[in-house]
Amino acid sequence: MEGCTLRTSCRGHILIGVVQEYRAKRSLDRLAILNASLAAAVFAVNVYAMAVGGHTSNATRTASVLTLSLTGLWILAAISRPLNLRRVSIIGAMYISLAFVLTMPFLQDFFGLEWPPNDLLLAALGSALGGILAIEVLARLRNRRHTRNWPRTPQEAFSRLAP
Repeated sequence: MEGCTLRTSCRGHILIGVVQEYRAKRSLDRLAILNASLAAAVFAVNVYAMAVGGHTSNATRTASVLTLSLTGLWILAAISRPLNLRRVSIIGAMYISLAFVLTMPFLQDFFGLEWPPNDLLLAALGSALGGILAIEVLARLRNRRHTRNWPRTPQEAFSRLAP
């Protein structure tokens, strides 16, 4: 890159640097927003379990695992867009694995899980649904904001770099 001007071969290097910087900022911002939604969903389940009382620690743990897993898998789906057959297969296999862990007795014993009572199960599913909706809204807003300012053609990107 030494000795090159903005009008010569440096344009490719500058564009690559701009794209890499954009992707890094976008990924970090997106992950921070999505992780906040995940934490809020799990926190809501634990607050409900403590407020109602009478639930075992294993049932509360299972409700938290269920909320965490459903919301976390949705984060994975939101980040891996646009989805293709391979990505959908991987995410589907993870959902099937979650169902397998929650229904097999030897895995429930190994992880210290038990099926939560109906009220706690509904609270976990409702909290996961709230987290999923928040993730979806925030991801769409974030994508829309970034695509609005992003140059559509290389010529547009070069024109922004030129003084």
